[in-house]
Amino acid sequence: IVRMSFQFDDDPVDGRIYDKDFRDKFQQFPEIEQVARMIKVHTGVLTYQNKPQVINDFYFVSSSFLNVFTVPLVAGDKNKLLQTNGQVLISERLARSLFGNTDQAIGEKFLLTGRMFSDTSLVVSGVFKDIPETSHFQTDLLLYSPESEDFWSYNYLLLKDPVSHLSALEQKIEQMLIDNAYSERKVRVRLMPLTDIHLHSHQLRKMRPNGNINYIYLIAGANILLLVIVLFNLWLNSRLIFSFNRRYYQLLRMNGASNLVVLKDEFLLALLLGGISVLLGIFLVFPASSLGNLPLYSGMSMKN
Repeated sequence: IVRMSFQFDDDPVDGRIYDKDFRDKFQQFPEIEQVARMIKVHTGVLTYQNKPQVINDFYFVSSSFLNVFTVPLVAGDKNKLLQTNGQVLISERLARSLFGNTDQAIGEKFLLTGRMFSDTSLVVSGVFKDIPETSHFQTDLLLYSPESEDFWSYNYLLLKDPVSHLSALEQKIEQMLIDNAYSERKVRVRLMPLTDIHLHSHQLRKMRPNGNINYIYLIAGANILLLVIVLFNLWLNSRLIFSFNRRYYQLLRMNGASNLVVLKDEFLLALLLGGISVLLGIFLVFPASSLGNLPLYSGMSMKN
């Protein structure tokens, strides 16, 4: 799965695309199996049994969404979801909040209102498992969006085969945009693998705040420097221990012990100290990491 974005001239890359009049033309590319569109709505009001509540960060999606992304379903038939207006998928979290449990969610109706769309009466047709924190987008609500509607949307391509070099496909899409007079400005296509988005994407209007690979390099460099300092200290300590036991080793040599015996004693001592250090580190790091509970990677699970 790759995300497709456009860059106009030398402007910053916008994560969204205004995909007017050329969506059906992706079928001409043998490399592309499916295209999924996602239109983000930041805020709306959900009313159920005359009780309104604010809901943030939900998406209108194309009918191909479940064919591109692997979203585990708790209830509902995948082949019948996101096919007609008024169909909505909700998360387990939202189902429990509205209906008490997921078993009673299918067929329930509620009203959704917002500034970007007209008041919409929705019927719950499916429930999906809560999207993990490690995904590059989060939502509790997925609504069907007709292909005829033109919005600024996030576009994802499911490729038939893994492509190590995406430049050739980018050039093909660029030529298609030129042939269809998409823009008077120079347009360059940017295809980014889904798994690279969290650490490598720096586009405008991202779905969620991203990480930065440079921070990983910085942390790794600091840890390597710390490791070098620790190893240097261990080397100094080993010299002190060896000096302290010098008379013992001299007696061993006088009684016929070989260099191998001396090295074995030093190795066993170093192994004991190293093992204790590792066990102590493991004992300390797991409780500390559970306190933060921070996501290490953000990428939606991909279709196999």
